[in-house]
Amino acid sequence: MPRHSSSSPQAPPHMGPNHIVTNKRPIPLIQKDFASQNVEVGLAEEALGAIARKAIDRKTGARGLRSIMEGILLDTMFDLPSLEGVEEVVISREVVEGTARPLYIYATRAGDAGASAS
Repeated sequence: MPRHSSSSPQAPPHMGPNHIVTNKRPIPLIQKDFASQNVEVGLAEEALGAIARKAIDRKTGARGLRSIMEGILLDTMFDLPSLEGVEEVVISREVVEGTARPLYIYATRAGDAGASAS
């Protein structure tokens, strides 16, 4: 007799929807890609929820996280090599929803820190 099973795109009840975003391999892999350029990727709490909702809406669960993250960060991946001094890229809910660009946080230049106007 054939067996039928279904998998729910929802996270188990004891885990919030952000669990699939924070505890799966794609996020650390994306962060590792950026670390090779000495850039950290920061995700706002609201961004985690928005990414989880996208995965649930697409019915991909954790399997689609890397694709979602790459879609969000595609332009940034191409822009970073030409930008000097970017230390961190921060992803907000608006970035995930496509209504804003990631926030680039730049390193402070040693010469600028002690400079004063004369």
